[in-house]
Amino acid sequence: MPDLDYKGYLKLDELLKLQQPLADPPSHDESLFIIVHQVFELWFKLALHEIDKVFEMLDQDDVIESERLIRRLTSIVRLFVPKLSVLETMMPSDFIQFRDRLAEQVASIPGVQGVSLASSLYLAGSNILAVEGRTFSRDRAEYNVANDFVDDNFLQVMGIPLLHGRGFGSEDRRSTQPVALINQALAERYFPNEDPIGHEIKMGPPEGKNPWLTIIGIVGNVKTVTVFQEMGYVTPPAVYQPFAQNPPDSMSLFVRTHDDPNAAVDPLEQKLQALDADITLANVKTMKESLAELQSQPRFRTILLSAFAALALVLAALGIYGVLMHSVVRRTREIGVRMALGATRGSVLRMILKQALSTVVIGLASGLIAAVFLVRLAAGLLYDVRPDNPWILASVSAVLILVALCASYFPARRATRIDPLEALRSE
Repeated sequence: MPDLDYKGYLKLDELLKLQQPLADPPSHDESLFIIVHQVFELWFKLALHEIDKVFEMLDQDDVIESERLIRRLTSIVRLFVPKLSVLETMMPSDFIQFRDRLAEQVASIPGVQGVSLASSLYLAGSNILAVEGRTFSRDRAEYNVANDFVDDNFLQVMGIPLLHGRGFGSEDRRSTQPVALINQALAERYFPNEDPIGHEIKMGPPEGKNPWLTIIGIVGNVKTVTVFQEMGYVTPPAVYQPFAQNPPDSMSLFVRTHDDPNAAVDPLEQKLQALDADITLANVKTMKESLAELQSQPRFRTILLSAFAALALVLAALGIYGVLMHSVVRRTREIGVRMALGATRGSVLRMILKQALSTVVIGLASGLIAAVFLVRLAAGLLYDVRPDNPWILASVSAVLILVALCASYFPARRATRIDPLEALRSE
């Protein structure tokens, strides 16, 4: 057997000659189409090879080896099944035609107001942003710029305002100058004292392979959450790129309706099946459901913190009640003497309540002073609420005073019922 090297063993020369484009005139994207499908066929061949071996081991009652092969087969399937996307079976030019047909068919459904495609519902990604003519050292570069691929109708369907410049249009295609929209947060951070329209940016380092994008417009900010800030909403700098110039591996379909959005699901599935039988709807949700899912972690933590706050309030009330009740018991003789000398029940009640409120007011003043300095730490947990809002601080103070009064009432009431003779006799 002759010596084999890596290239000879894999027959790379023969393998790399199997990609033969046939389009006339030639199409640059045909190689992508051929290679992707050949790769999938090899994955399928490997999966079938593993399945045959599993059945062979089962026939031999070798359960341990069968289980090992099944785990390996599962890993193989997980590798290639998520890649079976409709976009990977289309050339970019085909996708543009598909998108136009899809938008036309979906828009014909009764009650549909607008249709859009985007790579994701939520702004995501932690990318470096390069700006033409500027240099940033890698240790100072910010890895927090989000990126999303959207079509021409995305802003209108999602209700995102166009603040300056123009949006994507039919003139933004694969053969034209790559363009981008940026949000207001990015414009304020990277172009604080100038008009960003016409500047060129790149997703990634300046020396990277990604194309330079010409900024054509500025859009409004969109709030989102991040893995490390689940309690709060953030507005990351964001770059939007047109679907038509660089279709991503997967897409999300957005449909705005006049009426109940759930009523459009069945007609939408029928329209998609008519366009392509291989397309199926997955993870269908209304915007309300998507936002509820997005807010599930912040909501859970808010409920948890509210429960702890309520528990702290109950413990504070019990503490005030216990301290005052102990004070009343210790001052029984004093209160009895006061009442024997002519003090009324009302004056005794006011004395006990005054004692309680003086302590509460001192604690409340200390808490408000600390809150002025510490409340800014909670600013990221709030949505459209100022952490130093005077009305909120006043409301919290009123609630605490009310709880203190309620907790003080029962010890004060007991003090007013002390019999002077019994109090003096007990001593």
